[in-house]
Amino acid sequence: MALLRLAATFAEAGFVALVHDHRTFGASDGTPRQDIDPWRQIEDWRRAITYLESRPEVDADRIGLWGSSYAGGHAIVLGATDRRLKAVVAQVPTISGFEQSRRRVTPDNIVALDAVLDADERAQLAGEAPRTQALSAPTRPSPPRTAPRTPSTSTSRNSPKERAGTTASPSAPPTRHAYTSRAFSSTASPPPHC
Repeated sequence: MALLRLAATFAEAGFVALVHDHRTFGASDGTPRQDIDPWRQIEDWRRAITYLESRPEVDADRIGLWGSSYAGGHAIVLGATDRRLKAVVAQVPTISGFEQSRRRVTPDNIVALDAVLDADERAQLAGEAPRTQALSAPTRPSPPRTAPRTPSTSTSRNSPKERAGTTASPSAPPTRHAYTSRAFSSTASPPPHC
């Protein structure tokens, strides 16, 4: 995993590095699997920061955070709202979940996607398990990167073995849709004299 190699590089340079999987991802537990809720992921990061503060090898006054892509947006939000952080790096961050979702779903599929999401919300209210959708299958090749992405053609950067049979909850897009880190970007750096 690339993050583990990066963490090892930071550790070799003298940093304490913590890599975690958000709930419902990787080695973390939780269901439905692969459910993307940015605000819960930010809560997970806050807990990770609290954990780091408790470690004897960590200087709690020198905790920094690095996030890339979607997590880069989380880094911006946390840099603006969690003053325990003294440094924040946001590499190619997601700034607007709304704009990002518009790039991943073609305009002619938005109405159909919204109908699926609304039906899933009603089903969950009636006590049904959240609906999941296949993101990839072992027998179907990934579409070219230039193809418009719809719910049925979403791709993952994980290896083909890790992608095979991956599912995700489609209830996540409404939360991602409203997610924006742009509003936090002007206050993301720690105040002077921290």
